[in-house]
Amino acid sequence: MSRRRDLGAVVQKAAEAKTPTPVVPEPETRPSVHDRFRRAEETLNHVPTGYSPEAVTASSSSVAGEGLSAVPQSSNSDNSGETIALMLTNKYGSPRLVRVPTSELVSNPYGARKLYTPQAVEEMSSWLREDGQLAYLIGTERDGRFVVIDGETRKLGAPGAGLTMMGMQVFENVSDEDLYLLSFKSNDRRNGQTALDNALAWRQLLDAKIFDSEASLAAKLSQAGQAKGYNASQINKTLAILELDEPCLAVVRQHPSVFKVSVLYELVQLQKVAPSRVVMEQVEKVLSEQTSRQAIINLRERYNASGAAPKKPRHNSRQYPLEVGQGDHARSVGFIKEWDAGRVQLDITLPNKANAGVLVAELRKRLAELLEGEVGEGA
Repeated sequence: MSRRRDLGAVVQKAAEAKTPTPVVPEPETRPSVHDRFRRAEETLNHVPTGYSPEAVTASSSSVAGEGLSAVPQSSNSDNSGETIALMLTNKYGSPRLVRVPTSELVSNPYGARKLYTPQAVEEMSSWLREDGQLAYLIGTERDGRFVVIDGETRKLGAPGAGLTMMGMQVFENVSDEDLYLLSFKSNDRRNGQTALDNALAWRQLLDAKIFDSEASLAAKLSQAGQAKGYNASQINKTLAILELDEPCLAVVRQHPSVFKVSVLYELVQLQKVAPSRVVMEQVEKVLSEQTSRQAIINLRERYNASGAAPKKPRHNSRQYPLEVGQGDHARSVGFIKEWDAGRVQLDITLPNKANAGVLVAELRKRLAELLEGEVGEGA
């Protein structure tokens, strides 16, 4: 007969046994946000960019020591300006750094942004008053004037801040096409252009033959944009915005960021079947956020169904570019556009802004003579 095992003794022995206490490993300390950014920056510093910084730093002594850093980093600029400078350097060579009187700075004739609100300009003036100019403008020189490719808002805000001189990286012989594409890329990396900005710029570019067609413009924009794809249909719809009646466009100009291209296109379609006052009512409702794109579509469909308003006749238009210089040195400063109905539009940026008053006075005088002659013929 087998002996029965004493289980109690086994349990007692196990309880008295000395078992080593398990050691729990300490959790690995996670690097701080600062350390992670530092490591990322060290990695990026070893990535080739195709940019040789020596060319810029060697020339920076011409403006350094006058309140302007040789490295453009500030609250009134951002990385997009540095990117544009690198792209220009790769294509056109190293810039020269100069101090330019603000009176000799001119707007980019093919700038991607056409509309600058007084609020935005005043905000920039405030920043410049507080910090001064902390980043170079980027531009090129033409006919003794300095064209701003990147930094238009700073240029506009400088007088309000009391700045009479500004530092600029000046690249030589920048093409008209690049004047636009680099301006577009710079703005696209910030807040982007408004729909009306695009319509005005694209109409000007096509009329001046900077781009041969809407398709070629779309292809270039797709290359220049960050994550946007453009096609000829989108270009065409955007250009249609300019068909809005002038009173409606005047409202859009005052508040361009409120009006998206999809909404503006539907307003143009509504204008073809509805009275002008109805279209203006919808423009004001968009401004006060009391309507939507779909509501405008529904309204247009109701007018189409009722046939209450006849379709407005389409008046043919002709546009004439305005240029200064001859041959290869010719550059556009604007255009004159006329319609069969007698409407005439002038859009011009004078190389010397001091001549604006002279031009306005001359136009008003000439217009008075024309209107007086028409009154006499009517009598």
